[in-house]
Amino acid sequence: MATRAFVVTVVGKMTALSLHNRQINIEEHATTDEEKAQLREAFIAALSEGCAADKDALLGGVVDNAVKTSLGL
Repeated sequence: MATRAFVVTVVGKMTALSLHNRQINIEEHATTDEEKAQLREAFIAALSEGCAADKDALLGGVVDNAVKTSLGL
């Protein structure tokens, strides 16, 4: 279970970096708890699809693509 928590932490940091690099303020895309939950679900789905599509893909690229996809960029 510790490995899973580590991966979640790393993905969180990669997501923050992707948002920072793109100068994205998440509040411009989701303001309510419901909108944030929907955005989170869209991100998780895009992340899962990206990992499934290419098992050898670099995690940073998959995370960045999931950010773009879930925000419609």
